Amino acid sequence: MANGYEYYKNKEKYMNFYKLKSIKSTDVLSIVLLSVLILWRIPFLNKGIDCTDTGFSLDNYKNVFQGNGINGIGIFITTFIGGVIYNSLNSYQLLVFRIIHWILNLTTYYFSYCIFKKYLDRNFLLLLLLGMSFGAKNGEALFSYYPLTSCLLLLSVCLLIDGTIDEKKQ
Repeated sequence: MANGYEYYKNKEKYMNFYKLKSIKSTDVLSIVLLSVLILWRIPFLNKGIDCTDTGFSLDNYKNVFQGNGINGIGIFITTFIGGVIYNSLNSYQLLVFRIIHWILNLTTYYFSYCIFKKYLDRNFLLLLLLGMSFGAKNGEALFSYYPLTSCLLLLSVCLLIDGTIDEKKQ
């Protein structure tokens, strides 16, 4: 620690160390938008049931390893993953599938953000993603073909952009 004279002589050097970085209003807005995007679906995870799509999916997951097996090649991966999860749990399967759906949607939003962050303002992009999440098909908030396909599609686009467009160090 410096003596009094050295501190007085180099006061600005020591004062800059203790200054807090000011937070900009755009940063606060980004934090609020991101928080709402992440948290707004949590209160609805255990609410309601869609008897058509949810019942169809749960019945497929329940019977994937017995009876008819997997019906349709188009949803093979989803039905297999759902069957493994459904049959490995004794209870709370619906809640677990809804949590997986929520996580897949957040991952999809993250991949979308990664793709468009170079072209759009951060807050505008977060606002667009929030609007997308409000307007998305939320009746069937269950692990199914739709969120898994969207997530894998955007992952592949991110990898293509990363591998072909972005400049890499050799």
